[in-house]
Amino acid sequence: MKLTCGRAARSGHTLVETIVAALIFALLTLGTVSMLMTSTVAVGNARAQVYADTDANLAMQAIVSDLREATSVAIYNGTTRVALGTVGNCLLLTKPRVVSATGEYNRFNPDTANPTRYYLSDNTGSTTRTGTVLWQRQEQTGALRRLRSGVRDLRFLENAAGRVEVSLTVESKAAQGTKQTELSERVVYMRNGQ
Repeated sequence: MKLTCGRAARSGHTLVETIVAALIFALLTLGTVSMLMTSTVAVGNARAQVYADTDANLAMQAIVSDLREATSVAIYNGTTRVALGTVGNCLLLTKPRVVSATGEYNRFNPDTANPTRYYLSDNTGSTTRTGTVLWQRQEQTGALRRLRSGVRDLRFLENAAGRVEVSLTVESKAAQGTKQTELSERVVYMRNGQ
């Protein structure tokens, strides 16, 4: 039997080679996990921004749609009606009276008995409370419709008869803090305004 000296006689890896390989593998794994965690946070933040954008757009569409059909508006700060050209946080609008079962209306005959109110409140929808939930309330029946939650700010301004500005800010919780969207509809003209 012949014995040889040196590296050719050994098979396998030394302990140092195994440790170096394990360290390289650990560094690659750590880098990959770090990138995945960063990507997950970025996706969560982007998702929160999309939710805030969508909620703001849907809330604005609901308000503007009713506002365009209104015959008149009254803007309030809490329970106090504000003067023309003054910002308020509550909108009371009157629509034309519906005169047929098919939804036809007389634009010169306002339905003053059933105005619609837009305001912020808590989860109860009470007009005497504050909160971040946007509500639509039919004053005659008291019927409530929860439009959106996460609405931090809501402002209305009637700067001239038949012209209203609407602004709102919606927040959505993200992985890191909150994301918000601010929307303003500069001038909404009431088609049925008198």
